[in-house]
Amino acid sequence: KRLPPGALATYLGRLREQRNGETDGELFSFLSWNDVRTVKRGGFDVGSHTVEHPILPLLSSNQMKYELEVSKTVIERETGEDCTSVAYPNGDWQPEVVESAERAGYSLGFALREGCGSKTESPFAIRRTVVPGHCSPDVFYSSISGLHDWIQQISH
Repeated sequence: KRLPPGALATYLGRLREQRNGETDGELFSFLSWNDVRTVKRGGFDVGSHTVEHPILPLLSSNQMKYELEVSKTVIERETGEDCTSVAYPNGDWQPEVVESAERAGYSLGFALREGCGSKTESPFAIRRTVVPGHCSPDVFYSSISGLHDWIQQISH
């Protein structure tokens, strides 16, 4: 993930060649635009995750602009609704990424920072709570309520 963009493109191309024509299965399956529209009709919001999933702070200003603007434009064209949020690939962001996301017209940016957020934090560095699929309902509810974070803070 940390390779420079050109080297990453070369590496990914080599990986794609190794597929030997395999195109089905979960590894290569993505939502179709019809699937995305169905999800939207079900009440879910669909945000951007860029075009090629690069580590944004490693890109030039022009590359970052392309990744953020094109992804947003395509989502809006395909869904017929505004795309207001972006989840930074790998959770990586810096002030330049935030500025580029704001210029591209996003209202929110999701980072990969553990814990519950606060009203004083930037809407372009929203924290997320990672909840593994195998956790119990009690762990899930304590995680999303902030109780788990609070217990971690007082026990250290």
